[in-house]
Amino acid sequence: MISDHWNIAVAGLADDRVWPILEDWQACPGAIICAAADPREDLRWRAHHVLGIPRLYASWQEMIVREDIHFLQIGVSPRSRPELVANAALRGAHCLLIGPMAASIEGAEQILAARREHGISILVHWPAGFNPAVVHAIRAVEEQLIGSIRQVWARISHSPDWSPACRAWMSEPRESGGGVVAETISRGANVCRLAIGMPEAVMATTVRTTRDQAETADTAAVTLSYPNAMGLIEGDWTGGLDEGIPDLVLRGSQGALIVMGRRLDLVREGSRLELPVPPLTEDTESPAAALIAAALSGDEIHGLCNPVVGRDTQEILEAAVLSIERGQRVRLPLR
Repeated sequence: MISDHWNIAVAGLADDRVWPILEDWQACPGAIICAAADPREDLRWRAHHVLGIPRLYASWQEMIVREDIHFLQIGVSPRSRPELVANAALRGAHCLLIGPMAASIEGAEQILAARREHGISILVHWPAGFNPAVVHAIRAVEEQLIGSIRQVWARISHSPDWSPACRAWMSEPRESGGGVVAETISRGANVCRLAIGMPEAVMATTVRTTRDQAETADTAAVTLSYPNAMGLIEGDWTGGLDEGIPDLVLRGSQGALIVMGRRLDLVREGSRLELPVPPLTEDTESPAAALIAAALSGDEIHGLCNPVVGRDTQEILEAAVLSIERGQRVRLPLR
């Protein structure tokens, strides 16, 4: 990989969350988005005319063969990612995925295998991983600022106003890996995995609360059971008003940490204090910058976006999907 500039390509443009990350890539010194691939002509048009991406392909297979790619932004559905990562890894391209990393634990393990075999860096992007309040809260838990962790409560609410192309795969459990569970609950499971570890069992339920959505569940709740702790995660696609409701609560034996947006509060002995939140460093302030820094240094990606943590999150997600299908508690590990 050359040192003065890096060729960035994007495979798949239907995921609405990819577009802001492409702007992050463009903000990285030396990063040039040279190509994009998607079967939809309207998305290729947007990539060229809005972001100025010069070379466009109808398939990622052709793009990977023709382009000299240093970093690959992956925007295809989770089900399609293992094959894409395997092909990119063969050519030495480092990969940025949006969590969850695959549609199954088998797919996540295939991605890890490609990483090990070819020595590439992989970053699994979770928004919480670039929220300084969440990053600092987890660090405080690791330093036992609130004593032994006893409970993690997380709430993730998405607006339902996706583009038609994004909705087509996101609401399809086979493509996304679990519908509303995959796209909301997985974010809280990711935090629980890092803050507490792997649970012993998972219990999940879903419901459809609105009538203006497709015939699919839009709200989910999951409990993660640990020997001496519990994770409680709520997620929905209804886009309800959440003003005043915390995003994340980490409760320990000696206090609690509460995250609301980018604010972090410490609750202890009846008092509530806003904590100073250090900004992220320049090479960790965006997923694109973090992946470039890891690839150049050869260092492991730490925290929520680590791919091994992503694989474990995938197992929790798969257990939640099985729990919904079976109507019962599912024990871990699954294999």
